[in-house]
Amino acid sequence: MVHRRIYPKIPEKITQKYPIELKGKCPLCNWDVEFLYNSAPKLIYQLSKPIEIRYDLYSCTNSDCLLHNQAFNPSLRLDYSQRSYGKDVLECIGEYSIQEGMKPKDILTILRREYDLPISLSTVACMCNDILVLTTHHIDQNTYKIIGQQDYILVAFDGQEPDGDHLPLWNFTDLISGRVLMTKYFERVDYHVLHEAIEEIIVNYRKPIIGFVSDKQGPIRKCLETFYPEIPHQYCTFHFSNNLWNHLEKYANTIQNHLLKTVKGLYIHKVSTDIKIKVLNEPEPVSLKQLCAPLDKEIQKLVKNQNLKFEKLRGITSFDKIKLYIEEFRYYIAQIPVDDRFSKIMGKTLTDLESGCFQVEQRYKHAKEGLTWFKSIHTVLWKENLEKDIRIRELDNIFTAIKQRTLEINSNFKQQEAKSFLPSSKTPFWKILGEWNRLWRSYKPKLFEYYEFPQEIRSNVQMEQKFSCEVQRFRSQSGKKHVGQMIESRGAYILRLEYCREEEINFKEIIENYKEHLKGLQEMLQQRIHISSKRRIIELDGTQKFIDLLQRMYNLDFTKMEGKKH
Repeated sequence: MVHRRIYPKIPEKITQKYPIELKGKCPLCNWDVEFLYNSAPKLIYQLSKPIEIRYDLYSCTNSDCLLHNQAFNPSLRLDYSQRSYGKDVLECIGEYSIQEGMKPKDILTILRREYDLPISLSTVACMCNDILVLTTHHIDQNTYKIIGQQDYILVAFDGQEPDGDHLPLWNFTDLISGRVLMTKYFERVDYHVLHEAIEEIIVNYRKPIIGFVSDKQGPIRKCLETFYPEIPHQYCTFHFSNNLWNHLEKYANTIQNHLLKTVKGLYIHKVSTDIKIKVLNEPEPVSLKQLCAPLDKEIQKLVKNQNLKFEKLRGITSFDKIKLYIEEFRYYIAQIPVDDRFSKIMGKTLTDLESGCFQVEQRYKHAKEGLTWFKSIHTVLWKENLEKDIRIRELDNIFTAIKQRTLEINSNFKQQEAKSFLPSSKTPFWKILGEWNRLWRSYKPKLFEYYEFPQEIRSNVQMEQKFSCEVQRFRSQSGKKHVGQMIESRGAYILRLEYCREEEINFKEIIENYKEHLKGLQEMLQQRIHISSKRRIIELDGTQKFIDLLQRMYNLDFTKMEGKKH
């Protein structure tokens, strides 16, 4: 039996005296202080017990002091932000909200179950907001200290488009320290707006910018070319690779979709459970669907593959597996009678699989060729300890060969007429190769600026990853797919949590040192909430169930045939 803890109803009464360590002196001018009166009692709920506290209030005797005729007691407060809950409650909520990512409703359940604390959901929600803004303010102060010890900053920036009509969140980070320099919500984004944001960073941190890293967005390019032409601007290498990959992935996905349709359309997969078939040495006919279920499951498994970024394409993987399976399938079918009903069903299954592969075989060959080209590009792009001129020359050679291959497939192709287009499964292979060459010519002038940096930093992919972590956190908390409103209201705070070090989050220190900032920080968060609320490869499995099925149907011993097969 679980014994629930009973929270004490009668509070402990405490009178807070003047701090002994001050020896009756004013903390500002060191003059004597004089007692004025006791404060009114205040009830404070702590995790362990409630307390009723009064403060002895004093005034400085120095008429020139700011604390003269002011009632004060410099003792550390046991509550926070003048609320009726102890700082230990806020610390506890911080552990669950910030570090565990729990939502207020679940935190409330724990506080009531574990501590029997009299507290409402709205109060927990408010305290979650309080600890969030205090923690991120603390992180910002640490960022200023860290940047202050550097000689320069290397700025990466990118925008996150939330769902719906919510404002995009832009993140500006320093790639040297890995810290968030600034976050901004923009009503519109043009090169003037971005220039103002960068100038704000320069004013705030007073450090020279030695370089920029970004994707190739138009407003970013125009801003940096117009206002900072002398500072190296590195186009993100990951985004370049990703642009190449996305076209090839879309192309190969057509293979996957066709093969998936093929195996879903097999007769043994679609047949009704009412269809019966006679099995040798079994007294009653059995359901064909149930009989073939293990075989069907095995075939369906052949196309359950995933793309692996920059490594594998599931369309190619599925095609390879089915082709290998067909060879095995064909061999064993040749060992069974050819005239009965089951043999014809197996023959049709084989024919359908072969037909499915045949219809996408040319696309498969092109996709495999494209994957070979891509891997050669990717290898040179990311090869370590390679001089700039050699890297560019090797890539030039690869893309020249790709251009020649494009002309072999389509002699009418003209590179100078190539225009950007979105990845599509309907794009012919030669056009994808042409787009790859266009991308190379477009990215090449700014793809190797990282050689001018003190560290080899060529990508801002971390920003994409942090944006993704932020979205997943909101989805986990809300249980909803669309979290645009949460991104617009709290995204800037969560990004700071994603970038900071784990040891920075010390709630005792955070609450004690920054309580004077809480009111202003609360107002900033509430304003954001108000604004946002208005807008509302796997290898082939060797078990091969069809062998067991054929053995059951015909009492064949395939182990004796293995020698003949090989």
